[in-house]
Amino acid sequence: MEISLDEQNKILDQVRQKTKEDETILEVFDEYEISPNEINYIPMCFSDLDVSARTMHGVLYFNSKLLEDPDPVEKILMYSSHELVHFLQQTTGDGPTEGSSDDQSYLENPAEIEGFQNQTKYISRNESPQEASKYVDKDLEHHSVPESEKEEKKEDL
Repeated sequence: MEISLDEQNKILDQVRQKTKEDETILEVFDEYEISPNEINYIPMCFSDLDVSARTMHGVLYFNSKLLEDPDPVEKILMYSSHELVHFLQQTTGDGPTEGSSDDQSYLENPAEIEGFQNQTKYISRNESPQEASKYVDKDLEHHSVPESEKEEKKEDL
């Protein structure tokens, strides 16, 4: 399914607008002491990725496959709640966030934990606590967290 750049930008504009209205995202911007109006200036685009979303050098990249979702704006918002944390970490901290989604230590990385915590809070508030729990379970499975460590890691995330 091919979506024009104009349509992609309209979707991203909707994401930006809804982002500025979301309580979870507003809280994280407040925590970093950044005006939510800065969201208008955050570079975002779609790309062929091996993950759903990624933030590199202050740019949010969303997997092009998300455009195929029946409600791409809502799906992207869920991932942006995580990636905006990385944007804030990268642009207000001492350097880039470290790690790769393939890293064994991915779920041990404090920057990733903060992103996941914000994302699960977003899912819990906008969908349900049960959906947030399912999402975390799926991620723990995806990252092959040993059964003996799952409960503790789930609490972290």
